Amino acid sequence: PAIEAILAVIAESADDIHAFAAMAARETSSGVAAAVQGLAECLGHACGGAAVLVRDVSDGAAAFACSCLPPLFASFLRGEGQPLPAKLPVGFVIWILGLLYCAFVFAYMPAAGLALDSPVSMIFHAFFFLTLSSFFQAASTEPGSAPATAAWTTRGCPPKELLTAGEKVRWREEHGCYAPPRAHCCGVTGSVVLRMDHHCPWIANTVGWGNHKFFLQFLFYATAACSMFNVSVLQLLVQATLPALTKFLLIGAEGLAALLGGILGPFLLFHFWLLAKNMTSIEFRSRQCRRGASECSEDERDTDADADGDPTRPQAEQP
Repeated sequence: PAIEAILAVIAESADDIHAFAAMAARETSSGVAAAVQGLAECLGHACGGAAVLVRDVSDGAAAFACSCLPPLFASFLRGEGQPLPAKLPVGFVIWILGLLYCAFVFAYMPAAGLALDSPVSMIFHAFFFLTLSSFFQAASTEPGSAPATAAWTTRGCPPKELLTAGEKVRWREEHGCYAPPRAHCCGVTGSVVLRMDHHCPWIANTVGWGNHKFFLQFLFYATAACSMFNVSVLQLLVQATLPALTKFLLIGAEGLAALLGGILGPFLLFHFWLLAKNMTSIEFRSRQCRRGASECSEDERDTDADADGDPTRPQAEQP
């Protein structure tokens, strides 16, 4: 809308210039009229060129942003992709990270007398920007999907990879393809995800084979940044006498960082344990269902059977 308004103003200016030139040609001598007419044409061409330039610059900037930024954030600029409620958690995470960064740089560092190039500042900035980088990569990287080749989408002719590996053949009727080993259907995105772990609303993406590494890196770096924030700020609050406003801001930020670290820390340890066991969250849940089948819902029992390749499932197909 802003670009369109600028173009409209430029077009109106060009029309006003031509109208002024026509009026001057009627009321002045021929020599002066010719000069005014020439000046008006030059200004009109300049306005037209400015309009084209503004349009080209706006289109080029949009194309550059959509090509350089991750697809998730390019969709924010285009207004495409998932509905707004699905994007709100992503904005909330970025907002929380921004609050903690501002509290550390603009409240803690001046109160502690630390320079921007001090060791504490450099370590915190390293953790913070690694957190942002891994978050963007986890949110924008495709988790992986079933191959779209004819070997995987032709029913009755399972892929050779499944047959030679001795894997259970599972035909996904709703997607029209064979499911690779350890692949599951994501109920949010509606796609078959390779080595699916879970759908994370905080990154607006499904955690799978393609972005599991970035998800673990995000948890690790975020936990490290929160731990460093908690230790540094708590030490300053205990040892130093601070102005009331600074102390109030740091206490609030300390509570937020402690809450965030208390949530991310156990979650990170759980995923490290899963990684050591070579399991995903779905597979962990399926094992829990086997231990207490009576407590599992019907959907969870279906997931359990899907994870183990149970031949009693209706979409399973034996070669």
